[in-house]
Amino acid sequence: MRTRHGAYLWALTLAALGVAAAGCSDTALGPGPIPDVPAVDAGDAASDTGTPPVDTGPNIDAPDIDAPQPDGGDIDAEGPDAQGPDATPPDGPTCSGEQVVCDGACVSLLTDTANCGACGNACATGELCSAGACASTCATGLTACGGACVDTQSSSANCGGCGMACPAAQSCSAGVCVCPSGQILCGAACVDPTSDAANCGGCGTACGAGEVCSSGACAASCGAGLTACGSACVDTQSSDAHCGACGNACGGGASCVAGTCACPSGQTLCNGACVDTRTSANHCGACGNACASGQVCSAGACSTACATGTTNCGGACVDTQTSGANCGGCGIACGGGATCVAGACACPPGQTLCNGVCTATANDGRNCGMCGRVCAVGQVCASGSCVVSCPEGTQSCGGVCFDLNSSDANCGACGNTCASGQSCVGGTCMLTGGFSTDWVLQQGTRMQYTRCASVTVSGSNRTCNTPEIRYGNLTGGVPYQHGGNQFATWCTQLGFRAFVTVSYGTRSDVAAPRGRLFGCTGYDETVWHWCDWQDGDWWNESLDYHSADTTGITSITCTY
Repeated sequence: MRTRHGAYLWALTLAALGVAAAGCSDTALGPGPIPDVPAVDAGDAASDTGTPPVDTGPNIDAPDIDAPQPDGGDIDAEGPDAQGPDATPPDGPTCSGEQVVCDGACVSLLTDTANCGACGNACATGELCSAGACASTCATGLTACGGACVDTQSSSANCGGCGMACPAAQSCSAGVCVCPSGQILCGAACVDPTSDAANCGGCGTACGAGEVCSSGACAASCGAGLTACGSACVDTQSSDAHCGACGNACGGGASCVAGTCACPSGQTLCNGACVDTRTSANHCGACGNACASGQVCSAGACSTACATGTTNCGGACVDTQTSGANCGGCGIACGGGATCVAGACACPPGQTLCNGVCTATANDGRNCGMCGRVCAVGQVCASGSCVVSCPEGTQSCGGVCFDLNSSDANCGACGNTCASGQSCVGGTCMLTGGFSTDWVLQQGTRMQYTRCASVTVSGSNRTCNTPEIRYGNLTGGVPYQHGGNQFATWCTQLGFRAFVTVSYGTRSDVAAPRGRLFGCTGYDETVWHWCDWQDGDWWNESLDYHSADTTGITSITCTY
């Protein structure tokens, strides 16, 4: 631990003046935390929108920080009440994906020739509905199938070609019908080889009478952390088919998180389906708030036109550079684990597209080292080669070697799959985006996390109330006002698009072993993160400064 910095009475005097004059912008003034500083009257500084005027933390040997200075306004304005004559009634049918209700039926405004771009807008004889507009030919990337312009790379009804429909349990990815993540095709059925007693570890390997399939091996009973649901051993904390209890299946795009069905980060459960209320014309800004015919949903508000940088795809204003359902153009969807990057579907780093599915060929026994290379019975895939046993630090799960400390599909135990928006860190599924009352990893840091006492939702804005910081195994970090705080960076690390506002007030929860923090670049790591108020360092160590005043961060608001 380093020697504690001395007090700066002149900084305290200016701090009192600066806080009282909220809204003024000033340069951070002097180094060093001020020990045992008496509480400062916050005046009008209960709510702030950026870097505070006074630096009251330790001396940081780093260049000045040009933190963004947002105007503090709520950038997610609510749209008008758009319950028009063609809007979805509260008790209307539940539509999937980006479909909307027209005359009591779910249709796609991107492809339906009778409702092209808007309910009732019928294309003329001989015309096609292409990306929500009547045209004589389909847009680039789309194919004419029965009068509709579809993406044969992602359309389950036209997978690889018109009329080539995928079975009910499969989806279309890269023009190939594929099973859900973690499942393989055995005959005509998609099965999980880690738990299916008829295909335990591989197709056709059946367990005997009275046996169960546990982590891809037949056994008399289920392994630790798994529950017997029939003859299958599953983790009811992460199984979409047995979430919280056997037979309790998640649907509508939800996945199982800690034994509860939950929507992906940024989506809301509306009428049994997960939707993005920022773009859904049926649920714009809130469940059941349908936009009128001719309107679009832009940033959670019904409008007559999409905002700059977004495209109208069937009433939804989306960014075709990042939208997984409209990647590079309306109706072009990514699948098989791919995401939309710069308008093109791409697999995550370290994975290869094999038969429509993003695959880690370094450890996949059915695509070992390259697509289609299958390891023999009794072998596993390690580092792209078929070997007899897994190397040290990894474990075989269904014939594939995984590091249970980092595998999202086998986190801490075979078959324990992390939900969408989570990553496996040290054998535990952790949230990697958004605000939550659970720990959320700050991306790019050395295992620093944020959690909230509660979360407030307003359109696309999310507010974290009474934030707490964890670093490695040490919890109890309380962020305070400081010139080194980079709120835009903090929001980005948590998966948001932008910073909106921050509020200050008395945080009395700094008694040992908890303590005050400030934002910095340096000490434990070179990326921006929260640092110990006294000497900067606190990775798996201790927090050293416990004086409370009115400059504690009581809430921060970010937006998607």
